[in-house]
Amino acid sequence: MNPYVKHLPGSLRAVDQDGNETGLDESFFTGEVLNLPFGDLTEKSGIKKIRFEARVNKVDMDQEVTEKSASVGKNLITNSDPIDFTIASNRPPVVELMDSGKIVGLETPNAPSIRIPGSWRDHDSGWVELYYQIDNGTPQKFLGKQENNPTNVNYNFNLYVKPETLELGKHRVNVYAMDAEGAKSNVDYVDLLVEGRLSFSEISDFEFGLQEIPTENTLIFANKNRGITISDTRGAGGSWSLKARLKKPLVSKEGNQLNGLVFVDEKGNSQPLDTENLIQIKSGETGTEKLQKIEWNEKQGLGIELLPSSYVGEYSGAVEWVLEDTP
Repeated sequence: MNPYVKHLPGSLRAVDQDGNETGLDESFFTGEVLNLPFGDLTEKSGIKKIRFEARVNKVDMDQEVTEKSASVGKNLITNSDPIDFTIASNRPPVVELMDSGKIVGLETPNAPSIRIPGSWRDHDSGWVELYYQIDNGTPQKFLGKQENNPTNVNYNFNLYVKPETLELGKHRVNVYAMDAEGAKSNVDYVDLLVEGRLSFSEISDFEFGLQEIPTENTLIFANKNRGITISDTRGAGGSWSLKARLKKPLVSKEGNQLNGLVFVDEKGNSQPLDTENLIQIKSGETGTEKLQKIEWNEKQGLGIELLPSSYVGEYSGAVEWVLEDTP
């Protein structure tokens, strides 16, 4: 037989005139050469048939082959007509990502899993499996056997990557397929740019409680929930600035207004809040801790200057807090 096929062991058998099959000894094969004695052919038994199965070897390119056989007897030598056919090479799968070669930005750690859509196509295999690899890490299978029926059509897939598993910076995600014959597809990729994020994690409600109208000007401070927590996942080296301004003045249900809202820092310096100007509250640098909590003692933070002329009522207002990413 041609060098691109191998017989399937155990498949050699004789077939009689009634179609009955009898297994034959494997020793008639020497490598891929078959020498089998037929015995005598007579008028009553003029046809003898054998059958066996062969498996095609994997080839890198299409191979044109010719098969033929010879029957050698005492009084007759015959050769079969040549049979020409092509052994086609196994075509590897093809993978294509929707954002092929692009940079996809995402924030961590609170960002949801990033979806990387794509498609695969295979010309001739029964199934494929899909793998991904981040940077130079170990390839991971994310889709098991995907049936390729019908063949040579595009099948869509989604790869999900969790951003919290990635360090800050750029990461290459390679995606490829392996078919049933072990042929590997092209490798397509996208780059994930993991960027840190500066944001508020928690802003307390500042409550001043029940106060009496004073006989002289009195500065009171929020009596609980005086903290602000900042989430900073940008990595060491950055800095931030916290600022504030009055968004909605303190007004009672009766329409009376308190105008004495101020901010007192750690050094005791007082700054009034108005609706026009941002005032500096605090600044800091990005460190190893992702959460930074800003707290003030009972004589710091937001305060209200009560006057003897203040009206009785339940007052509420709003402060706008601004968090800036500074160089």
